[in-house]
Parts: sequence; C-alpha cells; structure tokens
Amino acid sequence: SPSSEVVGSSNLAEIHLAYLIETYDKPGHEHVRDSLRAKHLEWLEGHVDKVIAGGALMNDDGSSVIGGLMLVDIDSREDAEAFIANDPFTGRQVLINPVRKFVDTTAGFPLSNFVVDGFQVVTLH
Repeated sequence: SPSSEVVGSSNLAEIHLAYLIETYDKPGHEHVRDSLRAKHLEWLEGHVDKVIAGGALMNDDGSSVIGGLMLVDIDSREDAEAFIANDPFTGRQVLINPVRKFVDTTAGFPLSNFVVDGFQVVTLH
C-alpha cells in the first residue's frame, strides 16, 4: 500500500505542486451540463493520467450541480489554464490555485488504485 508523508521542506525546489481547479456554471444551465456530460467524460478519459481527484460541486441542499472541482498533477498555472480550457464542462467562472502535494509521489499519480473504506478515490464512472 502507498505510504504518505508530509512535505516539510522549506526548499521550494523540493516542493511538488498540484493545481486545484474549481469551475462554476451559469445558474439555471443544468441542461447545458447534461448535454455535455458524454463529451466531458470522453475528454476526461484522455487526461486521466493528470487527474488526482475530482467531482461535481453541489448546491447547499445537494439537489443540483453548480460546477466542478479537479485536483490535477500539472506543472504550472499556465498548463492548468490550458488543461481546463479544453474541458467541455468549463463554466463561466474558473478558479485555479496551487496545492502542495503531500502524498509520496513514488506511489504515482493519479491514485487510481487507492481505496478508502471500499471506495476508489479516482473514478470516471
């Protein structure tokens, strides 16, 4: 099983970043998201090597999707911007923030074989 360790180095050259991408849909446009779902999943299958985790962002009561979230293993903000610009689901607002990776990268990303309480962390189904 993969080991985990906290990256505690103050040397920026040793810190490995991932990027957290949040996208937000235009309110009332669930039908657009529904019509693009198949294209989004096809696009995502072609980039599964970059996706650490992801999923839909829900409204407060969980009754509808308001956007999406992906944690991606990408080298720079510019690469993250180019990556998400090609996703058919990309909504009207996109936020991109660097995140320090804290899982030992020798385990590899994405963590497609990482299972917690019987649930696979990364799934496209």
